[in-house]
Amino acid sequence: MQTTYEIPQSTAKVLIDAPGEATETAVLVLPGISGGVFSDRYQPLVDAVVASGFAIARLNIWDSEEQVLGMSIDHIQQEIDRAVAFLQGLGYTHVAAVGKSFGGGMVFANTNAAIVAKVLWAPAIGVVDTDGTLGELRTQKLQELRGSLLDITLDRAYLAAYHGAVCLIHGTADNSIPFENSQKLQAAIPGSVLVPIDGADHSYRDKAHEAQVIEHTVAFIHSNVR
Repeated sequence: MQTTYEIPQSTAKVLIDAPGEATETAVLVLPGISGGVFSDRYQPLVDAVVASGFAIARLNIWDSEEQVLGMSIDHIQQEIDRAVAFLQGLGYTHVAAVGKSFGGGMVFANTNAAIVAKVLWAPAIGVVDTDGTLGELRTQKLQELRGSLLDITLDRAYLAAYHGAVCLIHGTADNSIPFENSQKLQAAIPGSVLVPIDGADHSYRDKAHEAQVIEHTVAFIHSNVR
């Protein structure tokens, strides 16, 4: 069953695919900076999550890079929080989240305790020893960033204080967000898991690589959502 909802007090929409049997678990999905979360490119993930017995909720906050660059990190975080609350209102008491690239960075930066497991596909967020920039950049429009998305950084103290199930999945041949970035994140996040996809690019365009990403994603959520 597939239903599109407009989230109250929000400009975002959420497309929910649910299995035939009732479930208390929903997987919230946030795309990369180019958007397109309602497109067919996410259908293999949708099919796998629904087949596993969970609902999947694709969150459409932006449709394009131009649109998201006009937003702030705070705005995106508020929309994620509204989506989580909306899912809880529908009866999904367990919420996991999957984020791709920029969406992965935003999912990890979100502090909503209701998200019990996070799977980050090549997350576009950096790590530094001290003085991460996330706090100072929260209210700026993303178009004001002068460098790359990796200029949005978290410091090691922030990462060390994080408590929650985190899985990073990253292609070793990623030319957009270096695989080494996820290695640094994994080393700094207690209990986190890093799954390398050998030879995969940033978008997992090879179907075999995409299948591996989805398999690891669903398995991690099943292992960490109660």
